[in-house]
Amino acid sequence: MSDLQGDLKETAASLSVAIISGGSVDASLGAVAKGDKGDKGDKGDTGNVGADGKSAYAVAVDHGFVGTEAEWLKRIENVRQVQYADIYSFPKVGNPDIVYIATEENATYRWDDDSLKYYCVGRDFNAIEYISGGNANG
Repeated sequence: MSDLQGDLKETAASLSVAIISGGSVDASLGAVAKGDKGDKGDKGDTGNVGADGKSAYAVAVDHGFVGTEAEWLKRIENVRQVQYADIYSFPKVGNPDIVYIATEENATYRWDDDSLKYYCVGRDFNAIEYISGGNANG
């Protein structure tokens, strides 16, 4: 009986290792072997179409723009862009109607008259090292 219990313990251990490592068990040999890769499964159903996102005007209003959509379009119509090698080459005092591009860092900035500083509004996705969630979980 004790030999049978020992064999069962060894078999159970082999099965556990096979399950954990993703292998298969050959019951006739009591050995663990990894099987061949299976065929590719069928393509799943197409998901539902999501809702349309907000317009640029709606986002601007959410972020404090006050005015009509026509006023918003006129404002962005007149926005100019200027390119500099880096942010250190920008003018000391910027212009809120100009988009500043730092070509060496592939980033876009805007000037804010209220805080008297530049804000980065666009950057090469690959250059982002991390995004802080802040205090998102309370």
